[in-house]
Amino acid sequence: TSILPSSPSRKMHKDNISRFELNKRGHWTNEERLKFHEGVMKYGWGNWVKIQKKCVLTRSSKQIRSRAQKGKKKYERNVRHKNDSEQIKKELEVASTLIFFKHNGK
Repeated sequence: TSILPSSPSRKMHKDNISRFELNKRGHWTNEERLKFHEGVMKYGWGNWVKIQKKCVLTRSSKQIRSRAQKGKKKYERNVRHKNDSEQIKKELEVASTLIFFKHNGK
């Protein structure tokens, strides 16, 4: 009997994570999100390979970069929406003040 080498998809990563687990798909776990944020704080925006190698071992650097880009877009959209809402609120206050003075003859 000969011993066949293990398949490449089941080789173990240096931290006992199989290659299958290394590039998993689907939703990010809370632990992955936390490690991602810690990696960005520690290694800086754009250092996706370093963040992948040191923090988020279960995702590829490409997945990490994609996650960051989507998160940034969502943040910018929320800030823009908040700023738009505040601008609309200010405009409504000005308009209601003008209407008040118009109806009260001032």
